This record gives sequence, C-alpha cells and structure tokens, in this order.
Amino acid sequence: MMLSTRENVHQKLDWLATFSESTLGVTRLLYSKAWKDAREALIAYMKSLGFSVYEDAAGNVFGRIQGETDDVILTGSHLDTVKNGGKYDGAYGVLAGIHAVYHTWKTYGTPYKTLEAAIFCEEEGSRFKTAYIGSRYIVGDASEEDFSAEDAAGHSVNQAREALGLTASLSFTGRSDIERFIELHIEQGQQLEQSGDHLGIVKAIVGQQRFTYQISGSANHAGTTPMNMRRDALEAAALMITAINRLTKEAGDPFVATVGTIEAAPGSVNVIPGEVTFTLDVRHPEDEKLTAHVLQLEKACVAIADEHNVKLDVQRFVTIEAVPMDEQMVNDLHEICEQEQLTHKLMYSGAGHDAQVVGRSVPAAMLFVPSRHGLSHHPDEYTEPQYLENGIAILEKALSSWAWKEK
Repeated sequence: MMLSTRENVHQKLDWLATFSESTLGVTRLLYSKAWKDAREALIAYMKSLGFSVYEDAAGNVFGRIQGETDDVILTGSHLDTVKNGGKYDGAYGVLAGIHAVYHTWKTYGTPYKTLEAAIFCEEEGSRFKTAYIGSRYIVGDASEEDFSAEDAAGHSVNQAREALGLTASLSFTGRSDIERFIELHIEQGQQLEQSGDHLGIVKAIVGQQRFTYQISGSANHAGTTPMNMRRDALEAAALMITAINRLTKEAGDPFVATVGTIEAAPGSVNVIPGEVTFTLDVRHPEDEKLTAHVLQLEKACVAIADEHNVKLDVQRFVTIEAVPMDEQMVNDLHEICEQEQLTHKLMYSGAGHDAQVVGRSVPAAMLFVPSRHGLSHHPDEYTEPQYLENGIAILEKALSSWAWKEK
C-alpha cells in the first residue's frame, strides 16, 4: 500500500542540498560555512514546527517533544557529507526524523516517552582524520584526541569548532537518557533495487578499521638513477595496493578493502617519489575475522617494503566495531512492515552509520530505503519519492509504538 508523509520530503531534500560548498553534488564538511548555514536553517525549521531545540558542545542539534517521562526515543542522522556527495546520505535521515517525530506528536498528542529528532554534526570523516564525532560524542565515546585531529590545512577539530562560535566546554561523559535509537537511511547499495523490496531492516552493521600507510624511500633524479638502484616509494606503494586488493578478493565476500587516497612527494615529473602516503579502509561483519585480515594485509605490505628497501609505517586512525541491531526492535519493524503490507528484506549494512556507534551503548535499529543503481557518495544519488515516504511512514509507526507504550 502507498503511504504518505503529509509533506513532500523530496522538496525538503532539494532545499537542504542548496547548503553546499560546491556545485557538483553536495559538499558540506564539518564546521564549514555551508554546514553552519544548513544547521541554522534546520534549527529555524524545527522551531517553526514547535520543537524545543537545543545543542551540545560538539554541535549536535536535537528537536525535542517532551513526554511524560525523560526517557528519550531518539531518531536522526548526520548533517555532513563527503566531498561532491549526494543529497540523500544523512540528510534523508535528518529530515525523516524531524517529520516522523512531528507527525506522531500531532497525531497522538503528548508522548509517554520523550521524542527527539537528532542532527548529528559529523559522521563521514571527510574533513578531519576522525569520524562519527557527533554520535560518538553523545554516547561518551569521543575524546580530546578526536577534537585534536587536524584537517589538510592543519586546523584541529576544536579550533574549527570554536572558530564557528561553538565555544561551550566539551564533556566526554555522554548522555544517559537515551532509551533507544533508530536511523532511517538510503541503502547505499543495490540489494533492495534488485530484490524489489520496499525496505531493508538491518540485522547488523559491519566493523571497519581505517589506516594510514606511509612509505619512505629516497627521492632522487629520474634520469640519472638506474632502476636497480632506486628506493621508489611509489613503486612499493603500487605493489602494496595490488596485494591488498588481491588478498581481499581471495578472502571473499563480505570482506572489502579500499585504498581511497594516495599522495606522493615531492610530486615532480622528473623526481623519483621518496614519500608516499595512502589510506586503507577494511570492513567485515565479524571483528575477529576483520582483525585477522588486517594483520595479513600489513604482513604482506611489510614484506614488499623489505624487498624494495623502503620503510613502512602503519597507523590506525579509526576502529569501529561490528554491531548487531537490537533483536526486539528488528522484530518490531518486521511486524510493522507486515501490517502495512510493505515488502522488506533482512540484511547487513556494509557501510558504517551512526546507529553502529549508538548501538554499542543503547538498543538501536536501522531502516534502509532503495537507492537507484546503488549510488551513494555521488552527485547522482537518488531515491524515488514513494520509497522516501514509505520509510518515513514506517518510522512514524515505530516511534508511536515505542513512545506511547508505557512499560
């Protein structure tokens, strides 16, 4: 059956996408002007709907509908984007949370448990060498080290935060009032599109580890240094990347490994690269298998470094554990989909999400809606309006069953 949100969320997504640092897709990095303007616009929007709006020191924003108790049923997603990304990743969950909380409140009146729509300040790790700052901050999993991480210009998270006017003192104790959390998101894959299902109910979110690989060789003249006398950092890096991909393919699904950035110095056409740095992102739904594979990749790269007389330094900068979603919440979502006659698929999430962070501390769940061609982190990201509306409608049903049900 077709369900309606009573407001066109597709138009709201177009509106939110105008807050961007680029014209190719959407670029809204943490603490940038576009991020600040979007955040202020959403605050004004929530206030216009009657929410009580507040923020924390990290820049997370919450639209609150006070219930009879202070136990919080939380829903939402992140405001930041990757560079030249799409307008749905994160933003859909933000707007879906606002609309679902608002419409359940207007339909059923004052809830028994407090409802909040969350706008997490950061999730992507696109600007600073840290990620999930927003959700990690609210559950007490962030640290001073996270806020000392720097961007490419040498600005720390904390410096950028304070420069934007967010000067409240940071506290790393986390919140204790959140009873459960649910995040609505585009799938970022093709499983739902291929199966034809309206929704995906996430069983678990994969663990991931991110690294910086730094290879140090010797820069030298490109014309006067014989091939057999070179300590070429870029040659070694290329062999390492090839080995990483080969070993991960041999390990099979659901292992994935990605080298997403690479820099060579000094970066001249006639100079042998003496320093190369690349990033590595490795994921799997079982933490022990993930760690074992990561060690296998590093061992192979060390052997390549030794063979080519270069030095290898590996630094891990993100570790996110695999997290199963709350079994009861998954069952509740399954029953709601059945009642509303919307087909659905139980599935794993290969991408990391705020629900993965929050889910380590409180019961959490995730809902996916189909994404055309599985595109995400891309300007052509797109989800049909009907699917967007279906997702919000199920979210509303879930919130009403949890926030108006006295235990």
